[in-house]
Amino acid sequence: MPGERRFGACEQVFADTFDQVHTMRKPIIVLLLSFGVLCFASGCVHTVVVGILTGCGELFKYNMNNIAYRTFTESHYNTTVASTQAMKKMQLQIRQIDTYEKRTDIYATAPELKIEVGIERITETTTRVSVNTYKGVLIKDKATADEILSQIESFLLQMPPPQTARDEKAPPQKKRTYQVKKGDCPATIAKSHNISLNDLLGLNQLSHSSIIYPGQLLFLE
Repeated sequence: MPGERRFGACEQVFADTFDQVHTMRKPIIVLLLSFGVLCFASGCVHTVVVGILTGCGELFKYNMNNIAYRTFTESHYNTTVASTQAMKKMQLQIRQIDTYEKRTDIYATAPELKIEVGIERITETTTRVSVNTYKGVLIKDKATADEILSQIESFLLQMPPPQTARDEKAPPQKKRTYQVKKGDCPATIAKSHNISLNDLLGLNQLSHSSIIYPGQLLFLE
């Protein structure tokens, strides 16, 4: 019947259209996956993956390279100490610390978060810190990473400044002394040590009439 032929033709058109969409779905998925890999390799900051990959209408948004960096004018040792103090203050559980010649890596965890802190020595007084805080494989928590850096800076500011050569106090010099022997008098002692009698008396708070005795210690300078 003519009506039945028209219904069959419409049904055939619908079936052909469905087959074309189904056939195109695989290249679309491959294209989207390739786009995601490309963004990951090039360090895209924000990437949106459409829920077509899972057959639903949701949008999944995540950050690919939200690693926080900060350079401090501090020694590698002080920066490492400040980093551990900052993480303890934030109640982050330090799980492992790896120390190398010019770098220290600290691994910590928090509920649903993993934290990696890299402390790299640039010079004796310059250190660069990187903080990577992430949940799962894709989701980054840059806000927490920034707070860790702020706390590190706070602890560094509390540390005393490094001591320089000018600040170092010279060790006290020992003063020359003389122990009085039997038969000594102030005049002979001053003459034998090339100082004036008045200087000898003044250094030891003596007068010309003072009596000295064997074993007494006299300052000569």
